[in-house]
Amino acid sequence: MDFKDKTYIITGATSGIGRCIARTLAKKGARLLLLGRDIKRLNSLKNELSLISKTSHSVAVFDSNNLDSIESAVAEFASKFKLNGFIHSAGALNPMLLRDLNLAKMH
Repeated sequence: MDFKDKTYIITGATSGIGRCIARTLAKKGARLLLLGRDIKRLNSLKNELSLISKTSHSVAVFDSNNLDSIESAVAEFASKFKLNGFIHSAGALNPMLLRDLNLAKMH
């Protein structure tokens, strides 16, 4: 599958499965919005991925237990880029359903 010039959002991007997916997609040329709780770790990953792929990536702090934080981050990013995928790999004590996102805020 061709990921070059495709745009993906990844929650839980700074560790575990999210980090692995971010590295894989970056190597294949995708543009990424990296979401996580720790801005230092997000920026470190962003810099690492930019060296791997020569692509500009974005970061946003978000709390997986706060639905508004993910909606605002996604809405801002989606206003700049056509989204091709959303990978929700953040762990949370209070799970949320993607269908509960307010899609009207993202257009």
